[in-house]
Amino acid sequence: MLCLVASGETNGDIASALSMSEGAVRQHVKSLLDKARARCNPTRAASPQGSSRSQRRS
Repeated sequence: MLCLVASGETNGDIASALSMSEGAVRQHVKSLLDKARARCNPTRAASPQGSSRSQRRS
């Protein structure tokens, strides 16, 4: 699934290729993106509101 997402396939195309419903694909893609965001920004993943300290100082 990740390769199909990375290649720019639509949810419908991925669903057809993997014999899944489009809703299931949507949930899996959302989960993949959430995990990728958590790994890219551990502070934001640990805090539901993110790090607002830098915003206050601006």
